[in-house]
Amino acid sequence: MIDLSVGRLEIDWGKNFGFRDHSPLFQTTDLTEVPYYYVDEDDPQDDDGNYNVITEYKTGLSKPLSKVLDRVDLLGHTLKYARREF
Repeated sequence: MIDLSVGRLEIDWGKNFGFRDHSPLFQTTDLTEVPYYYVDEDDPQDDDGNYNVITEYKTGLSKPLSKVLDRVDLLGHTLKYARREF
């Protein structure tokens, strides 16, 4: 699984062979511990119906949005596109 996210908001994601390579947005110095979120399979929902989310930190690429915004636009994830989709 691979995703391009801003916080917990996924901009793009993919799995197995069906994903876009977002690594051109980053440099090797951007390698750090990043959060991965999972639904707790043993206890997926609490009494109110909210999903129990597990957060694990693993090695990944991370950089402030302001440093990659122009590159994100080049991938087609523009404000105009977001308004049209949502």
